[in-house]
Amino acid sequence: MICLSFETDGCSDELIDEALRLSRPVPGRLTFFCASRYPGLTTGDWRGRRWELALSPAFASAPDPAAELDRLMREMPEAVGLRARDGVAGHAVLRAVGARRLRYTSNTAPLFQAGLAPYPNPWGSWELPMYYMDDLDFVRPDHWPGAEAPFSPELLHRAVKMQGLYVFAFHPLHLALNTPGTAWHQANAAGPGDLDGLARRAFPGRGVRTFFLELADLMQRSGSPSFTLAEALDLYAARLPTGVWEGR
Repeated sequence: MICLSFETDGCSDELIDEALRLSRPVPGRLTFFCASRYPGLTTGDWRGRRWELALSPAFASAPDPAAELDRLMREMPEAVGLRARDGVAGHAVLRAVGARRLRYTSNTAPLFQAGLAPYPNPWGSWELPMYYMDDLDFVRPDHWPGAEAPFSPELLHRAVKMQGLYVFAFHPLHLALNTPGTAWHQANAAGPGDLDGLARRAFPGRGVRTFFLELADLMQRSGSPSFTLAEALDLYAARLPTGVWEGR
């Protein structure tokens, strides 16, 4: 079960539109984690959209996680989940998430592990761990000598062929720049943020964008849809014994 998700902090409307365009061949629906309200994602009836909205708060710079959540939920009341973009997801955050009846978090990253599944947080929500995150893939060679090169095709085939939950997390900026690694990103991320300017600076070889397009092509050819995280949670809920799932 594949879930394509996107983190949108620092994105322009152009970048969001480009991520939607690149995702068009993929059957199914998407999840966008938003730090603010984007017109292209939030106009019209949310029930007819091809995507689901979730929140992307920065808790490290917010002295009160509950207040930060309330602010974002006022801006995006249709949001159903959360991924903290700064990685902060302690007990205070999870309590605030549960109290506000958000259905899920997606903060942990046991990268590249097959057979993942949602698991319950103590305060009433569920965690849907990430199988793949673009920047956590391309930073590995910087910290793990001898690590496998980023963007392995095997990661894609495993997600399509094997049972389990496969949450992919991409950032539209890395898609636009086709980011291949940390040093290249640091040297090229600054500059004009319009789509044409980013395209002129895009890496010409193998990077995040080519990896994403390979995934989209593989999903299309195999008929493997993308589920929103809430849809994936519902499908897992149907398999659980009575009493384990609370129907949230």
